Amino acid sequence: MTRRQSRARFIPNILSIFRVLACPLIIYFYDRGTPGAMWAGLILFIAGSLSDMLDGKIARAYKVESRLGRIIDPIADKLLVLSALYALFAMDMIFLWLLVGIMLRDVLVTVLRLVKTKSDAVISPTVWAKGKTMYQMISLGVLLFWPIVLDVPLSSFISLPNILLYPVLLMTWATAIPYFRAFFSRRG
Repeated sequence: MTRRQSRARFIPNILSIFRVLACPLIIYFYDRGTPGAMWAGLILFIAGSLSDMLDGKIARAYKVESRLGRIIDPIADKLLVLSALYALFAMDMIFLWLLVGIMLRDVLVTVLRLVKTKSDAVISPTVWAKGKTMYQMISLGVLLFWPIVLDVPLSSFISLPNILLYPVLLMTWATAIPYFRAFFSRRG
C-alpha cells in the first residue's frame, strides 16, 4: 500500500458513517420545525448527498475499496434518502404510500446486495441506479428546502412534492429489476 493509499483508506468509510449519523439529526431538525433547525437539517442532507458522490470516487481513485465499504455505503445511501422522506412525511408533505413504496424497494435491494456480499459476490449498481440516486437527492433537497423559504401552509402544496416524487418511485422500482435478475441468475 502506497503512502497516499494509506492516508486515504479510511476516508470513504468515514464518509459513509457520517451519512448514517446524519440521518437521525436530519429527522430531529425537521421535527423541530424552526427555520434554523430546518436549515441545519438541509445542510446535513446536502453534505450527506455530496459525501455519497465522494466516497466511491475516493475509494476507486486510491484503490482502497473495502468489504466494509461495499456493505455500509449502500446502507448509508438508503438511510439518508429514507430519513429525508420520513421528515417530509412527518411534515405532511408526502403520502405514506410513497414513503413505503420507496422504502420497500430499498430494503429489498439492500438485503439482496448484503446476501451476495456475504458470498464475496458483488451486485454493482447500474448507471440507471446511480442516476436514480442523483434524481432522488436533488428532488429531496428541493423538497427539504421548500418549507424553509416559503411561508405557505404545507397542506396547500402537498401535490407538488408528491408529483415530484412519482418519478422517483417509478425509477426506484425500475432500477430494482437488474438487482433481482443478478441475484436470482447467480444464485445457484
